[in-house]
Amino acid sequence: MQCGSHTVTTNEDGTFLFGVKSPNGKKADYAAYTIGPFGSGFIQAGEFTVQRWETADVNKVRFRLWDTKKNDWCGRVAIFGCWIAMWNLV
Repeated sequence: MQCGSHTVTTNEDGTFLFGVKSPNGKKADYAAYTIGPFGSGFIQAGEFTVQRWETADVNKVRFRLWDTKKNDWCGRVAIFGCWIAMWNLV
């Protein structure tokens, strides 16, 4: 299991990725991302949901943001969040 937090600016299509170091040479079996915690005055709280977009790369996990107000994929936006990636080692 690996986890961390970071600030990231998404690509134009709302995707972003974080790097991991696979312990077994395989892609992560599970990965999740949570936006936040939100500071005071953060006006976008609750505006986005995160979808796991791709785990094909052994050392990267890609997510994509959905804009709940526009009901569409989000464009470029800066967010802060926490991530976790897990591998089945058996």
